[in-house]
Amino acid sequence: MLAMESAARSAGADVLAFATLSTHPFSPQLTMSAEVRAFLDQTLATWDPEHLVSDRLAQLGMPRDRLTNSEAMILIAYATDPSDTSAVEKFQAMQANFFERAHLHNAGINPDAHDAAEQLRQLHARQNAANTESARAFIDSARVLEGEHDSLNPVLNETPKSPREIVQELNEVSRTSRASVGASDVKQVVVLDWDDCLRDEKGLNYQLMHNALTIAAREHAETLPELSSAVSTLRSQMESGQPPGEKAPLLMKSREDFTSHLMANPSIFKRHIVEDFVRTMLPGLDPQKTKSTVNAVYTQFTRGYKRMTQPQKEALRDVPFPNVRFELMPGAQELLDKCRTADARVILISNRGHADLEDEVNHLGMMHYFDAVSGTPIIMRPKPGAQHEEMPETLQKRLTEALRGDNDEALRQVLGEASTFAHPDTTVIDRGDKKPGATRLLQSLEHLSVPPDVPVTSYGDQASDVKQLQTLAEQGRHVDGVIINPQRGDVGQQIDVVGIPTRVVRSMEEL
Repeated sequence: MLAMESAARSAGADVLAFATLSTHPFSPQLTMSAEVRAFLDQTLATWDPEHLVSDRLAQLGMPRDRLTNSEAMILIAYATDPSDTSAVEKFQAMQANFFERAHLHNAGINPDAHDAAEQLRQLHARQNAANTESARAFIDSARVLEGEHDSLNPVLNETPKSPREIVQELNEVSRTSRASVGASDVKQVVVLDWDDCLRDEKGLNYQLMHNALTIAAREHAETLPELSSAVSTLRSQMESGQPPGEKAPLLMKSREDFTSHLMANPSIFKRHIVEDFVRTMLPGLDPQKTKSTVNAVYTQFTRGYKRMTQPQKEALRDVPFPNVRFELMPGAQELLDKCRTADARVILISNRGHADLEDEVNHLGMMHYFDAVSGTPIIMRPKPGAQHEEMPETLQKRLTEALRGDNDEALRQVLGEASTFAHPDTTVIDRGDKKPGATRLLQSLEHLSVPPDVPVTSYGDQASDVKQLQTLAEQGRHVDGVIINPQRGDVGQQIDVVGIPTRVVRSMEEL
């Protein structure tokens, strides 16, 4: 973006409008699409074969593989020779498609829907039928503002500068931009948690777990028939509408009761939920088969989660929740809109792995709300007391029989069980710099050059989200916290969390 400042200014375009993706027609897709990526690679191979511009952008925090559609298209415009008619036509066609998608999005229509055009036509007809000026203007008002349609055309009509000239502009604009940012008047820093603060984690896990049970039972029907029976019992109980007994597994609760229970018991993690189901519904399984059953279900849960951020995926079939999706918590969108002001910096800090966190934020098209996004780094360390175990004789016998037989599913199952002995689990995958540690918060504040006199407020569903402010409090900085958790006994009160004044609320809708 920096290299485009002078040319965009002379073209009468607002550079900040380019940079603020929430107002730009390319904004619905923060992750670069395959179509744009191929066009960018083709263009840069001709214009910048030495990768001078790409390398400099990477040094400035914009590596080529992390560019958005918006950024990539602007770079393509600056690298395209106006005499290359086919390239110009391709660019304009692609840009027109983005504007049309933005129009649909602004009118409240999913641009990827197969009947998007028909939905727009019907909406237009309904607006006209309302026969009021405001109704008739609705569709036209949803169009991208006039002037943005040709915002890149002046660039397309100019002979491209050389990559070396662009790098020089990058260096100059970088210096002036950094000076401008450094001099800006930052009045507030907002630190937000992700899981169960902005995004509904418990409700998502509930749906993914139920789907995982169904899929695992179906795929392992021959080798784990007990699981199929347990899942059938679960479905019958839930369809009956009767409340589950006290000893019923957590997944037999309603989604609302499940969420409430886990919000009140934050030490219950995802794998614990699967173990609770298997232990409660199948108490007679031997330890090895119990472990295999838990692994089978949890594997499907993990696959279901990873599937959600894939750009193209087949619709789920024959599962309890075929339309599972990421959902924001009540009031989250309003809080984000309220915090996104020129004199505020918004930092997202989560104990979720960094790659997964970025994937989710990008998938939801929300990266533009944050000045810094920080998930935990993944680390591996030796497992305490890990020792090699001999394969049980019963498992050896099953493995031999499966190898001699012709049941592929049985062989796959027993090989999975045997692999733990052939490749002993002696390491633990963990996450580093987790909250309540302040490491990532301090790094983010330093990265954003936040002055020490600027107040910092942290929002989250647990006390650990506030405790990460403790180091700042000890430095004498002005900090406060907000805990959003309806299951706490101190809802509505002002409390003290390690010396930090903290407000406890039931929902972000109260803020």
